[in-house]
Amino acid sequence: MLRTIKIDEKEIPMAANAFTPVLYRQIFKVDFIHEITSLRKLAGKTAQTLTDSEISQASDKTELFTQLAFVMAKQAELKVVDKLLEINHISYYEWLSEFEPGAFKNPETMKQIINLWRGNAEDKNVDAKNSEGREPET
Repeated sequence: MLRTIKIDEKEIPMAANAFTPVLYRQIFKVDFIHEITSLRKLAGKTAQTLTDSEISQASDKTELFTQLAFVMAKQAELKVVDKLLEINHISYYEWLSEFEPGAFKNPETMKQIINLWRGNAEDKNVDAKNSEGREPET
């Protein structure tokens, strides 16, 4: 799934697919699925409906959002797996330095990033159901 997300007044193309958690783990040495499930309940909310406690919880995970955004931005930018596998912490720090402090603490930005991943996961589940001979839901 490919989507453009606005971060710090910049339009950033991002891609999410089955390779996202693999690349995330390869670069950051952390289980992405474990990390992302801790934020799952926040994904369905709008910036206006987040409670102060939820905003605080999400802000504590800013690094997760910046790392996920980086991985998905690089996936959109680099289509060749060999080039993706060359990405490391240095390229992450270089990419991150392009943004103003606090750019990823915006609840709407966080929501867009998490929903891109979540949308990808939901699309995979729908595809799996459809491949079992079921009619797509309308």
